[in-house]
Amino acid sequence: MEEIENQKGRLRKLENDRLFALGEIKLSFKEQTIPTDVPSSFAWINTIDFYRFMKGVLRREAYNVIPKVELPEGFAKVKNSWSYQAVSPEGMQYKVRTVENYPEQELEFWGTTLKNHLEKEGYHLIGESSSFQTNDSAGIFYEWLMPYGNTDYIYLTAITISKNRIVIAESVAEYVIYKRYREPVLNSLATITLRR
Repeated sequence: MEEIENQKGRLRKLENDRLFALGEIKLSFKEQTIPTDVPSSFAWINTIDFYRFMKGVLRREAYNVIPKVELPEGFAKVKNSWSYQAVSPEGMQYKVRTVENYPEQELEFWGTTLKNHLEKEGYHLIGESSSFQTNDSAGIFYEWLMPYGNTDYIYLTAITISKNRIVIAESVAEYVIYKRYREPVLNSLATITLRR
């Protein structure tokens, strides 16, 4: 009888434990990132990278030619010896630099190559490419929607060919800030010239 009572007690305890059982559920979220880097066979295209740009990592090219650019309205110029840099009070970055046009190609070729490379890397193009005109030549720019932390950013990439150089312009900011300064930056693109 004692053994039966012990077994009944254990059974009631197990039933009580079952009613108040604790279940743990662990949730995890994947961070928004683009796929692993797929390098281009053209070295300068590999320097156009949203995440490196956000971290301020730009490679200095030997024999760089500093472009002449009008300061976009609302921006302050950042002193730098090898590229043109400006920033808005809210932190929108704008940089213009040059690389050698090697192998020598036309704007259409480089524009298509850049677009294809960034799309292959997982960048999300907003709309289509747009063209602009400088005093020296024609240019093309793309706007990309990019996740960074918990915020969506717009990343502008623009190129133009001048003499034997490719002029590269990049600008980035959170969506709302980018929309506020988009026109001044586009107006500034039209003023790009290489120093004589």
